[in-house]
Amino acid sequence: MANTETTINAVINPEINETPIDIEKTIKALERNKFVVHYFETGAEAISYLKGRIQNKRVAIGDS
Repeated sequence: MANTETTINAVINPEINETPIDIEKTIKALERNKFVVHYFETGAEAISYLKGRIQNKRVAIGDS
């Protein structure tokens, strides 16, 4: 687990990584860890979904 300084440094000075993501493998790993996954081909699809889900609600993002 990274400490605060390491985390801040990683955000401020990200390393370029052009390795393609295997989205199917990623989704399966998240689901195996009890996450509910929604994947969208475009940003517009994601925005539409989120607008429909979060109307008049508070939203928090995070997990530990």
